Amino acid sequence: PSAGSGRTAAVVAIHAEDAVAVFARLRVMARSLAREQAQGCGKAIDIFVLSDTRDGAIAAVEEHEFARILAWAEADPALPRIRYRRRTENTGRKAGNIGAFCRSHGAEYAYMIVLDADSLMTGAAMTRLVGLMDESPRTGLIQTVSYAAGRDTLFARIQQFAVRLYAPLALRCLETWQGPEGSYWGHNAILRIEAFAENAQLPVLPGRAPLGGEILCHDIVEGALMVRAGWEVRLLPEMGGTWEEMPTNLVDLLGRERRWCQGNLQHLRVLPWAGLHAASRWHLAVGILAYGMLPLWIAFLGLASWQAARIGDLGLLAYGLTGHG
Repeated sequence: PSAGSGRTAAVVAIHAEDAVAVFARLRVMARSLAREQAQGCGKAIDIFVLSDTRDGAIAAVEEHEFARILAWAEADPALPRIRYRRRTENTGRKAGNIGAFCRSHGAEYAYMIVLDADSLMTGAAMTRLVGLMDESPRTGLIQTVSYAAGRDTLFARIQQFAVRLYAPLALRCLETWQGPEGSYWGHNAILRIEAFAENAQLPVLPGRAPLGGEILCHDIVEGALMVRAGWEVRLLPEMGGTWEEMPTNLVDLLGRERRWCQGNLQHLRVLPWAGLHAASRWHLAVGILAYGMLPLWIAFLGLASWQAARIGDLGLLAYGLTGHG
């Protein structure tokens, strides 16, 4: 089939994940897609599991779960086709994994719905995304809002509540000002494969780590490159039907933040790239400042404390602690 036929691949990139949980989510999404087909409003969507797992024991579990889901799917011809591929080399990490899929299967599909191992999306949401891409030939990417769900620790529940409380207004405001020059968050989004493959290939940054080497936070850079090439990158803030999971404890959250910190600071070398739009530079700069401001804030508190101790003037801290206003 030609790439213009509207066929879509939903790709799930995994690396040493809980294979049982991953394939359980695939069953849910496959059933949901089958229901859309039964109602006559479904699209031709195949599911791919793209593994970068190096551990042999985990890979064996993945292959076992894939065999089980194939046997399960054989009983219902309405279910979408499910395929599994494991790379022998981890070149380029997740970005390289997705890029390898575009090279090997891109000619078979017009669109690609990118999902993480912990992502969940309804068949109705996938179908609507494909329809929106069909209706807007200048759109290269549509990013959905994936709400946090599926965790039951107190730490995770607090995060899930915060996202539900603040995200609707914040993301509606973000979508309003950025318009067609949005950003890509790396998952729960649909991409036009031709536009992505031709324009979002990432270079290796010069120099040594932590600022050099492979770009860790690659998604925002890929979105910026698509905008630079003239494609619209849209945010769909109120669609619903998409979810992801959050870290269940502070240790896991800090581990993720450490990776994001290094990846965002690498964008210091991306900001000067020629041709990037102002909105894309703003997205990159905000990510840099999100981590760059922390040492500045700590330095400010330290210097303010040192000055107060040196001159004996506590300023507003002294209010109510002494007899003087």
